Amino acid sequence: TAVDEAITRTARALGPAPLSANAAHARRVADLSIYVRQSHAERDLERLGVLAAGAS
Repeated sequence: TAVDEAITRTARALGPAPLSANAAHARRVADLSIYVRQSHAERDLERLGVLAAGAS
């Protein structure tokens, strides 16, 4: 996903220092990773499609 790409590119650009020396940055990266893994976009879109098909 775009979020995973952003996390990867940021890590490459900044190196490991922000993750080990900057608690706020490390927390944001961890929170964002968890948020992305909790997202069920594909399943939600499937459900919306089923609902839309049933409405017609």
